[in-house]
Amino acid sequence: MKVAPRALLLSAFLTALAVTASAAPPPASVPVSTATIVVPITARATQPIDGDTKALAAELAQRSDAAKREVFALQRRHDATAFAPLRDAFQQRIEAVKREAQLDLLAIRLRHAQASGRADDARALAAALDAQRKLPVPALRALPAEPAAPVVAPAAPAVQKETGR
Repeated sequence: MKVAPRALLLSAFLTALAVTASAAPPPASVPVSTATIVVPITARATQPIDGDTKALAAELAQRSDAAKREVFALQRRHDATAFAPLRDAFQQRIEAVKREAQLDLLAIRLRHAQASGRADDARALAAALDAQRKLPVPALRALPAEPAAPVVAPAAPAVQKETGR
């Protein structure tokens, strides 16, 4: 059995490379991570989705989409003005819409948990909803009227002096 010299050379090189790679510690500048990511496999992913879950998902999606549309409309109005008090009022309304949407989503989840008989989930959702409702909320400021842009008179043409000859 005759082995080509290149194959022997390549084999020896790869063996030496493997031995030195496994024996050499990593460089000091490269941090060594020992964290392991564990992804649990649940049986729920293979089970068919029941009607209650579909109804919950549809209702949550509908409320979330409505909130996104409202925030988008307010954001466009916010971005369209340069008047600072009006921008602040729009920003406050955007935050209020987001808060109301969050409360509504919790209330929807609570209602579905109660309807499906999940008492532990319902208690946790009710506590979260109460905690969110107890947070202080500033009163909405009235939208100030944007001042009219001042009329700027055209500048007078500059008179040039004639230079001497």
